[in-house]
Amino acid sequence: MPARGKSSRAFFEADNIGQTARAIRRRVAVKESDIADSVSITHKVLIDSRFDPVARLNIKIPDGLLDDLDHVELIMSYDTVAGEDVIDRLYLNSSNTVYFDYSFDDLAANSVSYKIRGVGLDFQPIFTSAATQLSLQDENIKRANQRKKSLRRSIQDRNKELQRARRASARKLKRMRRG
Repeated sequence: MPARGKSSRAFFEADNIGQTARAIRRRVAVKESDIADSVSITHKVLIDSRFDPVARLNIKIPDGLLDDLDHVELIMSYDTVAGEDVIDRLYLNSSNTVYFDYSFDDLAANSVSYKIRGVGLDFQPIFTSAATQLSLQDENIKRANQRKKSLRRSIQDRNKELQRARRASARKLKRMRRG
């Protein structure tokens, strides 16, 4: 309220400024990551016990941002198709999270990229990380495929040997019954 000038106009202006219905609101959101050091996603290709390649994604988010998050969207993009796909939504409890993706090697692409987008409690994007690119020509993927082929051949060979052994034992039984 104005301290001097007891005019009705000064009080009228102060009343207009103080009304909340006429207040100006602005919504601020960070659309792209400028905090590359604090939010990160990295990958490594591993081979599981069934000789399938798997992408291990390490996601790191600082505790200060974690408190403001509702969830994180895991986004995948391909070098052969324009656009991006949200492949999963993660509700994080800790600042370091590991995610395993088995679907990346079945795609018609030469490389895939992963990034994360943080969605706040108001369901607005808070940040988007830098992308990490995974080449489908990775040595571990080739090694996994070679091991699968080799395992498939050894299983087929083992089955052939079992069939031969069963036929041989069946022939012996027939001879014993005749003789």
